[in-house]
Amino acid sequence: MRKTLWIIAFLVLAPSVRADSFQVISGSIVITGSGSSMLSGDGWTLNLNISLPGACPQDFLPGNPIEGCGPGSIAVIGFGTLILHGITQPSIAFDSFIDISQNPLVLSGQSQATLTEPATFGELVGCFALFFDQCPPATFADFSFPPGMLNISVTKDFSGDYEVTNEVYTFTTPETSSGILLLSGFGIFALLLRKRFA
Repeated sequence: MRKTLWIIAFLVLAPSVRADSFQVISGSIVITGSGSSMLSGDGWTLNLNISLPGACPQDFLPGNPIEGCGPGSIAVIGFGTLILHGITQPSIAFDSFIDISQNPLVLSGQSQATLTEPATFGELVGCFALFFDQCPPATFADFSFPPGMLNISVTKDFSGDYEVTNEVYTFTTPETSSGILLLSGFGIFALLLRKRFA
């Protein structure tokens, strides 16, 4: 009996083992430029400090397509701070791969421009540890993305190449259902007013 009580107490008091999935609703990942990378979802916010080494070109020859990061499977290294329902969680380490794709953009003649292109992100996988190689089993967290947009600004430098001055991926989940409900509510209200004054 005493042994059973000890087991129950251990299970109650021991830290819970994590294997969490998070759906991104909005946010941004800053590759180049000012600002910080942050993602958010239902009841959580993730502040990111990550890099995608060698995957995001920072200059382009005139006439060549201008691309964002990738395409394909790209290494992601860094860490993040997750705030879940107002409580800061242990650090999340990232040292894995993510699939990123978008169509090449073509620029002709301008000395500077800002281009926008739909982009697709795969899952971003991390774990609750200071370093990825210290991850205990079943402590992984994966973040799924809605369709995103690549915003990239370029300026011609002194050598005639296009230099990337700002590059950001943004994510937004459209709230179509709330908009439809709001419009239908206005429609019913107008119909009631019309009936009342008819």
